[in-house]
Amino acid sequence: MTTSRDDFPASATPTELTERLRIPEAALAPLPAGMPADNLLLASVQDDTLVLLLARAPLQVKARDTVQLLDDGRPMGADILVDPFLGDTDIPLPVSPTDRTDERIYRINYRVTYGSGDPGNTVTGPDDQQFIVDYTAPGGDEIAHPEFAADVVADGVTPDRLSTDPDGNEYLPATVAPYFFMRDGDRIDAFIDGQPVPVGADVGYLESGMAKELRFPRALLESLGVSTEPDGKHGFAIGLVDRAGNRSSLSHEQRLLLRLKETIDDLLPPRVPGATDGLVTESDARASLAGTTGALVEIPGHDAIKEGDTVVWWWNTTEFPPVSVDASGVGADPLMTLVAPYERVYDDWFLVAGDTDRNVAAEAGYRVERQGRPLGEPDPARPQVNLFGPGGRDPNPSTPEHERLQPPSVQPAGGGPVNVIPGDAIDEDATAIIPGVTADNPPIPAFRPGDSVQFFWDGIPVDAPFVVTTAGRDVTRTVPAATLTAHSPGTWNVHYVATRKLALAPFENAARSSAQAVDVMDVADIPGGGAPLREAKWLEGPAGSGVPDQIDYEKAVSDGGTPLRIYGYENIGAGDTLRMVFQGYRTTTPGTDPIPESRYEFEYEVLPQDLTPKQDDSVSPPVPAVFIDRNIPTEYLLYIEYGTATFNYTATNASGSAAAKQAWIYVATRH
Repeated sequence: MTTSRDDFPASATPTELTERLRIPEAALAPLPAGMPADNLLLASVQDDTLVLLLARAPLQVKARDTVQLLDDGRPMGADILVDPFLGDTDIPLPVSPTDRTDERIYRINYRVTYGSGDPGNTVTGPDDQQFIVDYTAPGGDEIAHPEFAADVVADGVTPDRLSTDPDGNEYLPATVAPYFFMRDGDRIDAFIDGQPVPVGADVGYLESGMAKELRFPRALLESLGVSTEPDGKHGFAIGLVDRAGNRSSLSHEQRLLLRLKETIDDLLPPRVPGATDGLVTESDARASLAGTTGALVEIPGHDAIKEGDTVVWWWNTTEFPPVSVDASGVGADPLMTLVAPYERVYDDWFLVAGDTDRNVAAEAGYRVERQGRPLGEPDPARPQVNLFGPGGRDPNPSTPEHERLQPPSVQPAGGGPVNVIPGDAIDEDATAIIPGVTADNPPIPAFRPGDSVQFFWDGIPVDAPFVVTTAGRDVTRTVPAATLTAHSPGTWNVHYVATRKLALAPFENAARSSAQAVDVMDVADIPGGGAPLREAKWLEGPAGSGVPDQIDYEKAVSDGGTPLRIYGYENIGAGDTLRMVFQGYRTTTPGTDPIPESRYEFEYEVLPQDLTPKQDDSVSPPVPAVFIDRNIPTEYLLYIEYGTATFNYTATNASGSAAAKQAWIYVATRH
């Protein structure tokens, strides 16, 4: 006896059905191997009504029953009456395009509502059913070009830059980096000059987020021929297609020069003249050519090189701009001589050696190009370089000076400001001081024992080199008076050169200090123009006819002391400094048995109004004169009960100092 749903009470009606919705295979995106089904819809069915099928028999539906398609528990489309399909195998459940415009995962199910036997009761199918809608192409707004080896991008595709697979097939490899919205099952297609080529890669199951390789066969590359573009290159790009069939726009292009046939394979390595003795040292690395200082690099000539070809060359990792071959170089040897700037040579050496006596191998190389296409690249030259020298690391190798070496200073005889030789000091030797430590904070010794230091005045050595014996100690050298006299007046640069012998004889390196300007004044510009200044006048000295000039008690106490008059001198000017010394003695012989308490030292700065002539009433008749009156206070005079006094003064301006003749007088203040 058979049973049907009508034979069961309402309480026995099942609450969930096991039959699953079926999506037409033609509407589903293909799956990569090993990937579980996810029911991703093809983008091509975006505008079509998608008809899901539900097997009728397992549902045991009857007339007046309905089936409702659900999206995340909400009705999707109409509630379908099963009556028309009771004689069919499947019940069709249509999903219109308007019901699936959102790009997302649709959590679908169905609900059966019984209209007979158990009216109003409902039961649903499995709740783990879905389909996915995706209308967005992978890659985003901008897609990166395929990546090729750096030398391929820089120099082009040459036979030596191709790879070979296990079957012996040569190909040019490229890498496609992970891109935006990369998904398992994507397809990467290659394009050259905007046209598709039979090169591609699939993103397999669990491979999203991983870089993929493209292989361009040599035969394909050779079939492309010569590019008609101005740069002579071909553009390599990619396009992306996801499983749903959404196709991206083309990526940016990587333009490559194809050089699989044109080559010069017997170019000679470059020559480094400074290395012919076995080592590039400081003097070799500072060779000068056409205003550029550095290591010379010669490019050998070759019969196959033509006018208009270019030479691209480098020193270690630094590549310099191409140099065009002109008619004068064709057939010549060397083809051309180039200069690797000293700062490049130095920095590369120091990066490896640091502040040590170490020979470091460099690399000087070149390639020849024609119309942008590389023709050949020989083995590089590998000269040994050692630039170890005084002062430690040169902070600015682009200058001829070593900035860590402090500049010298010159101290004039008699003291005073450094680097200023007064006019009155040029007839005496000066002292050059070369700092023994660097300008670092904290400073370190600039020289090592065995280094030699030579001082230069206006580019001319002043004496023989001095050999350092103690690290960190200043070096002093004598600047002869003859040098000062020969260079007066004027401003002159002085510097020094320190030299260090390397462990590998006979090589050595030198370092030059920064220049120091030294002002040498003109003796004609000092006060008095080089002649002694006029002695001061004791204004109260006269004591009557037949009596020697003297200062007595009354003169000493009147007006707070006794005045002296200093007369104007050649070159007197506002701002001059007068340094004056009054000294008393216990004897009538000036300079004998001084009285310490009587010594009075004072200064005065000449003012502009002092330069205006006044009436000199110390002579008869009075005459106009430039003079300055200064007073010796009473207290210093009273120490001299019976004896003499002297008065000396010097005048100093920017060019130097000059002393006056000494003035003396009898003093008797005992009363």
